[in-house]
Amino acid sequence: MKNLILLFFMIPSLVLGQNNGTDSLWNVWNDSEQPDSVRSSAILSLSRSFLFSDPDSAINLAKTKLSFDNLISLESRTKGKGNTFNLIGAAYYLKGNSTLSLTNYHKALKSFEDIKDSIGIANTSQNIGAIFEKIDDTKEAFTMYIKAYNMFKNLENLQGIATSALNLGVLYQNNNNLKLAKKYISESVDIFEKIDYKYGIASSYTALANFQSEINNYDLALKNYEKGLAIAIEIENQVNETECLAGMSNIYRSLKEYELAIEYGVKSYEKAKEIASIIDLKASAAHTLYQAYKSIGSTDNALKMYEEYILFEDSLKSLKRQREILRQEYQYDIEKTEIEVKKQREIDKLKAFQEKLVMIIGIVILLISIFVYLRIRHIRNVNERNQLIHEIELLKEKRISSVISSSISQDKMGLDMEKIEFFIEAKLNESDQKVLNALYQDPVISNKDLADKVALSYEGASSSLQKMYRLFDMKRTKNMKLALIMKATRISDNESSV
Repeated sequence: MKNLILLFFMIPSLVLGQNNGTDSLWNVWNDSEQPDSVRSSAILSLSRSFLFSDPDSAINLAKTKLSFDNLISLESRTKGKGNTFNLIGAAYYLKGNSTLSLTNYHKALKSFEDIKDSIGIANTSQNIGAIFEKIDDTKEAFTMYIKAYNMFKNLENLQGIATSALNLGVLYQNNNNLKLAKKYISESVDIFEKIDYKYGIASSYTALANFQSEINNYDLALKNYEKGLAIAIEIENQVNETECLAGMSNIYRSLKEYELAIEYGVKSYEKAKEIASIIDLKASAAHTLYQAYKSIGSTDNALKMYEEYILFEDSLKSLKRQREILRQEYQYDIEKTEIEVKKQREIDKLKAFQEKLVMIIGIVILLISIFVYLRIRHIRNVNERNQLIHEIELLKEKRISSVISSSISQDKMGLDMEKIEFFIEAKLNESDQKVLNALYQDPVISNKDLADKVALSYEGASSSLQKMYRLFDMKRTKNMKLALIMKATRISDNESSV
C-alpha cells in the first residue's frame, strides 16, 4: 500500500470543488448563455468528479475542455491547459499508465512555466515525483518532491507545504528512513488541521496510521485510521476509505482478533472493487482478506481471495513491466540529454575560444596597424623635418654666397623684418623678432632653449610662436617651427614660392 497516499496528492489543485453536484455542473456546461470561462470551469469540475470512479470519463471530459478552451483568451487558455493536463495525468496514473501520465504532466509543467505560475509548477513537480516513485526512480522522486516542498515554502503556501511534506514522509517511510518519515508526516498533519483541509487531514491521518502500524504502535494506529476513515466517508473519498479499512484489518489480524480482521477486510475489498481503475488497491485489499481468512483456517475463502490477489498481481506485473520500460526510457533520455548537453558545452567552449582567438587576433592586428601608422607618420615627420632643415641650410648658403659676392656686411645676414612685416601685414614686436632670429640661427632649437636664448619665459616663447603661426597663416604640421622659419627666410629673400 506504499503508493496509495500519493494518489490524493498528485492533484491538490484539482480536488477542490469535487463534491459539486454533477447535475448543476452539466446544466452550466450545456448553457451556451454562460460565459466561456464559467463553462470551462464547469467541464473541468465534471472531469474531476469522475477522476476516481471513472478515469476514462475524466480523460474524455478533460480533452473536451482542451478543445473548448481554444475559444478562450490566451491567458485563461494557458492556465486552463496546465490544470487540465494535470488532471489527465492523474487519470492515467490511476489507470496505471505511467507513460501517458508523465507525458501529460510534462505538458502541464510547460504550460505553467510559460506563464510563470509558481504554484502550478510546484503542484506539477509533485505529480511528476509521484510517477518517478511509481517506476521506482527514488532519486528523481526525491528531487521533484523536495523542489515542490521548497517552492511552497518560498510561496508560504500552507496547503502545498503540507502536501509536499506528506509525499516526502511516505517516500522516506518506503525507503526505511523512519525518523524523517515521522517528521514530515507529522508536519503535514499539523498544517492540514490548522487550515482545516479535510481531504488533506484524512490522507495525513491515514499516512500517520500506516507509519505507526509499521512500528507496531497498534493503539495509536487504530485511532488514526478511525479519524482518517471518518473524514474519508464524510468527503466520499473511496480510495482513502479503502486504505483505512485495509490497514485496520491488518492490525486486527496482528492482534489475532480475526473476526474484526475479516470484517474490515471484506469492507476494504468491497470498497476497492467499486474503484475499478486502481488495480494495486484491489490487489492489496484481496491480499489483506486472504491473510485474514488464512489466519482462522477458512481455506476455501482464503484460496478464493488468493486467486483474486494473483489475478490482480498479474495485472500489476504487467504494469510494473511497463513502468520499468518507462523508467529505462526516461533514464535513456536523461543520459542522451546529458551527452547532448556535454556536446553542446564543448561546442560552446570551442566557439567561445574561437571568438576569443578572433578578438585577440583582431586586437593584435589593430595594435600592429596603429604601430605601423605611427611609425610611418614618424618617418614622414622625420623626413619632412630633415627636408626643411636641408632647405633652410641651402637658403642660408645661398645668402652667404650672395653676401660674399656683393660685399654686404655680415650684420645684414639676419632676417629682413621689414619685408616680413609687409608680407604678413602686421607689426612684430621685439620679442617676436628675437624669436624669429633665434630660430633662423638654430632651426631645431627646443622651446625651452629658445625661451632662455631670447630671455623669455617658456610660456612667453610658446605664446610668441603661436602668434606667428597665426600671422604667417601656417598649416598645422609636426614641424611648425621649421616650417615657420622656412617661410620667414623665403619672405626675407623675396622668393616667389612663398
